[in-house]
Amino acid sequence: MTNSTSIGLTIYGPEVAKAGLSRSLDSFIGNHTGLMIEERFLVLHSAQSIFQFYSLTDSTSGAHWPLVEDLFDMRPACVTLWRGENALNSLQKIKGATQPANALSGTIRSLFWCDNAVTNLLHVSDAPELMQAELKMLRPLSLAFSQSAWDAQKISTKNIWPHSSLASLLSLLITARDEPYDIGPGLPISGAAIESAQIWIAAARRLNANKDDRLSEATQNYLNGELQGFEQLMQATGPVSAWTRLVLKAGISSNKIWSSMQMDMTKKKVNS
Repeated sequence: MTNSTSIGLTIYGPEVAKAGLSRSLDSFIGNHTGLMIEERFLVLHSAQSIFQFYSLTDSTSGAHWPLVEDLFDMRPACVTLWRGENALNSLQKIKGATQPANALSGTIRSLFWCDNAVTNLLHVSDAPELMQAELKMLRPLSLAFSQSAWDAQKISTKNIWPHSSLASLLSLLITARDEPYDIGPGLPISGAAIESAQIWIAAARRLNANKDDRLSEATQNYLNGELQGFEQLMQATGPVSAWTRLVLKAGISSNKIWSSMQMDMTKKKVNS
């Protein structure tokens, strides 16, 4: 592709506002691509409109789809048009794979404490023609961008990233076990997803160590990517918010990959 000034589309999902990461993502994209923000607006999808939007790329199948639909249904998302050299191509290169565990190092989804394929931070158009079709659908849903309104979506937490399934699990276990545990100091400043996932999984297992109970069994099932015992987790601390339930459920399919990666790394250490 020859160099030319063009426009590229990104959409920050509702989880970006919940985690307060929009300015960090703006800086990352600008610094790594040289692109500048051309236009920005908010959209408020319904279940029907988000289905229509992802139908453009045949992305409404699979077990994860109801969670994606839930994520966007009546929660604001942020549409940004970036201008610069080969804008769309540059955005595609730094986005990262849908599953953060499979994202190339240095891409957005390999960073920012991202660990599941649902709350994985952003959408980037797949092609210029598709971008135009997406914009045609998004424009009628647009709301004027307000930084304060977007920022107001943030969930206040201490050392817990609310878009992370594994961090949400650990937060739940800390409360359920009533044990003091500060996960902040050990997390990588870079937000590296693989390092963060390893820390969170290890911490969850330590909190359940030597505890032969239903919560421990439910946690192990969850970390193995199994749905069995999920409701037990949800009841461990009393009622949980709809957001926490969504994020925790979003992690089930990804946890199989994270746990497998951790086991492989443990074997390598033992054999080295």
